[in-house]
Amino acid sequence: MSASSHVLNVTTADEVTEIAVYDGSMNVVTKGVGRMSESLPAGLYRIKIRVGASTDEKLTALDRDQTVTFDRVPFASAIPLDRTSKSHEYHMGDAVAASETVRKTFGAGASIMVLAREWSVEGNRSSGNPAQGLSLLDANETLLSEIWTEAVTRNDPGLDASAGWRADVNPGAYFLRLELDDADKTALLRPIYVSHGHQLQIFCLVGDHVVDEDGTRKTIRRADIAAAAIVISMSGRFNPNDRLTRLSELACYSLAQSRPDVSPAFIGDLLADKYENPMLGLFGAHLMLREKPKDEPWKDAQLYRTVTDNLRNMLGPEHPDLQALWWQRDDSKTNPMGDGRLHVLPMLRASWSLAVDRSIKTFDVFSLGTFYDKLTRIVPSASWLMLVDNDWAVSDDAIADYIKARASSQVTRAEAKAALKRAAFLKRYATRAYSTLRGMLPASIASYLPDVDAAPAAQSGSDAPVLESTTALPLDNEDRATLARTLALPAEVVDTILRKKGH
Repeated sequence: MSASSHVLNVTTADEVTEIAVYDGSMNVVTKGVGRMSESLPAGLYRIKIRVGASTDEKLTALDRDQTVTFDRVPFASAIPLDRTSKSHEYHMGDAVAASETVRKTFGAGASIMVLAREWSVEGNRSSGNPAQGLSLLDANETLLSEIWTEAVTRNDPGLDASAGWRADVNPGAYFLRLELDDADKTALLRPIYVSHGHQLQIFCLVGDHVVDEDGTRKTIRRADIAAAAIVISMSGRFNPNDRLTRLSELACYSLAQSRPDVSPAFIGDLLADKYENPMLGLFGAHLMLREKPKDEPWKDAQLYRTVTDNLRNMLGPEHPDLQALWWQRDDSKTNPMGDGRLHVLPMLRASWSLAVDRSIKTFDVFSLGTFYDKLTRIVPSASWLMLVDNDWAVSDDAIADYIKARASSQVTRAEAKAALKRAAFLKRYATRAYSTLRGMLPASIASYLPDVDAAPAAQSGSDAPVLESTTALPLDNEDRATLARTLALPAEVVDTILRKKGH
């Protein structure tokens, strides 16, 4: 260490805290997770930490060895974790009780727990049932339970309400369904999957949903299942102080934000703790793929194979999110998992995006039975896969709007090109007229005028401009791939919709 350098130590109260150190020009000079120690040149530095969407920062003058300490930074979570910004101690107790108390039995080998709750700054949203409209369906969309009628609810005056419910089930795929009770009978679906020996814990905060009632916009409060958090519990019990659950929430946030600067140390922490919480392994594998170099050999390919091998041992070969990750292995063709197809929908939107990308490049990606025809109901969301449980399909309207916009854009381009060709025609005509006139003049006069060669005639033999068609051109493969990725639809589903629309 040179005489002009000093050691900067950064410690945080939360080991999942992301640390970044900036110099005076706001360049990142070093990063870390939880704690960091680095020798840096003397100078002024800004230290910024991030925990989920919450941040904090401090300035320090590094004129000697320094230690900078940050307290715990609360972040928002649908899970009632200790020292998060949207939690109450009584909600923590409600979650523990819900995870332990069986309300329904539909099988054995696994369980599903749901906790829906209100949260307000005042802490007094006590009216209503936070689980209103929630139900559990099997993989065939058959109703198993109306959760809101069976949940244990807390409606104590002066407290934020909660509703907790648990059912023992067979391992496999299910749907969490939310009915909004509007005029259109709108319902939302979240695909979920629980493996043998695990408890799938689902946490929802109640939020505002805007619906249409006979042409009038109306706001109703229901559980926000689009943002509902999921925990895979190996113990079958909720722990509000669980370090790994906090880590899982932060990993989910990082995956949803698509930040390209996730620390390798952070990903390493996820992978190291996956044995106690498999969600960490799923998030970590997805983040590994996002950081994978595009034009260079992947030095972490062997680690990725090890991670997905371990996840198969924990989650089983039928898990849809793991199947999507398995496709990304360099040995997936010679070492397929199962029959190499998706038989049920994954939970994570990132997993579904991998499936859509695969459908653009190859066939035989899905074996979803009759549910395949309902994929047009998928709604893009940040972290989790969501569907609208209505007869109409959002994707039909979106593709129609895309085709109209594309056709309009092409008409505009065609008009612009036609105008340019008309201008070019007039320019060629004026040039030839000028040359003809110059040739008619006496040489003594013509010599004072510049000699301008006439432009060659159009290849068609006519000087008239050729106007381009204003009909939209057929969609090429790139257009179709863009539509598939944007709408989160398999390529063949997009092709089916386009054929119906004459494309």
